[in-house]
Amino acid sequence: NLTFCKAAVSHGYGHSVATGNADYTQGFSICDLILVENEYSIEEENCSYGYLMEKIGDNEFPFTAKNCLTAGNTSLIRGCLTGVASLMVRNDVEMAEGCPADLFTTFEIKMCYRVYGYAVGEKILNYEINNEGNILSYDKKLFNDCSNNQSCSSGAGSMLGSYFQQNQERANDLCMQYLPIEGTLPENGKENEGICISSVASTQLLTAKK
Repeated sequence: NLTFCKAAVSHGYGHSVATGNADYTQGFSICDLILVENEYSIEEENCSYGYLMEKIGDNEFPFTAKNCLTAGNTSLIRGCLTGVASLMVRNDVEMAEGCPADLFTTFEIKMCYRVYGYAVGEKILNYEINNEGNILSYDKKLFNDCSNNQSCSSGAGSMLGSYFQQNQERANDLCMQYLPIEGTLPENGKENEGICISSVASTQLLTAKK
């Protein structure tokens, strides 16, 4: 699939950029050169994600979601936030703390919540892959918080739909299992569990078109 190929290659390129560019503004600027004229590109998003993944392994590299806003465009910011969200979930930083609403525009905070949902989806996959039936108490809160947030639920569904490209039913099952209906709040007349499942379907429809 060409889209996933572009994402993978540019993600690897971002990792390589990080080895020679300690300053993140310089690193993002290099990623920004991939497709100069495009308003949004999966290549630049995944380059900045790869760059940040490489850098956040260094404990002396302080970074928060707010730092991502120094990146030059939406593609770079979204990739950066994806890396930050993975770090937040790994370090048990709650969504409201890691994506502080008072520091972002409405568009930016929804983007931060959505990529936090990607990281929640990865956490769900860890339970699935390891066949672990006992959910840790912190993760129960993590899943409940995500299920109560439309953007987070959408991000989790997108991650699960991408992973289970050939098995939408399994992705839907995981939405229902880990983002339970009883833990959700109605939002715009829809349950957020449905938003996760809708996002799975949207991701797979987009993949099929590509």
